[in-house]
Amino acid sequence: MRDRCPGCGHSFKDDELASGQCPNCAAAFSDASSNSPSSRANAGRPTPWERRAELGFFKGLFQTAVLAVKTPTRFFDDMPRDNAGGALLYFWLMGGLGLAFNGGTSVSLGGNFAIERYPLILAAFAAFIAAPISCLVGAALVHAMSRLFGARQPFHATLRAIGYSATPLVFGVLPLCGGVVGSILCLVHATIGVSRLQRLSTARSIAVLLLTPVVFSCFAGLAFFSGVHMFAPKA
Repeated sequence: MRDRCPGCGHSFKDDELASGQCPNCAAAFSDASSNSPSSRANAGRPTPWERRAELGFFKGLFQTAVLAVKTPTRFFDDMPRDNAGGALLYFWLMGGLGLAFNGGTSVSLGGNFAIERYPLILAAFAAFIAAPISCLVGAALVHAMSRLFGARQPFHATLRAIGYSATPLVFGVLPLCGGVVGSILCLVHATIGVSRLQRLSTARSIAVLLLTPVVFSCFAGLAFFSGVHMFAPKA
């Protein structure tokens, strides 16, 4: 990743970085070497969502969503890695909204809305409540798998990758195909996020995200059938 000015986002050339001053906005750095990739690996720039106290709640949310959709690679590149940075709450709002609408729509398509309105509301509420739990569990499983592929960044980095990849899930508010499109784009964003924040290649990130549900589903199934066999009454 090429170093950028934390003030204006200007990409430094090697000779510009050595000068200790941004040629674009004239921001001075007390130590030019502090902007090297190794020393800034965990520093980064806070997202607009993390600056919502300064920008305002909705402005911070909107600007973060725009950055995530327009320039996802740079968006994840610039993130800090040493804290969660509101990723869980962001996932809850963006992902929970999409999941709630998508879950409710799936129920309502099964019959008359007047008859199904209560299951619709319950499904939407359950999806919204389950969103942060799914984010935490998903991030924990992805982090465990990514460690097997050589990732060495802290858990906060993986939580950020999963939490901030939820932006496309908001497409779930669109009827019929919104949930499918949002889920596919969410997987793309998660791949980019894991790759940039955990310093893995794109191929390894794809492998992590594809193998995680498969491997842990196998373990869960094995544990379930082992428990059934253990506690089943003997003939």
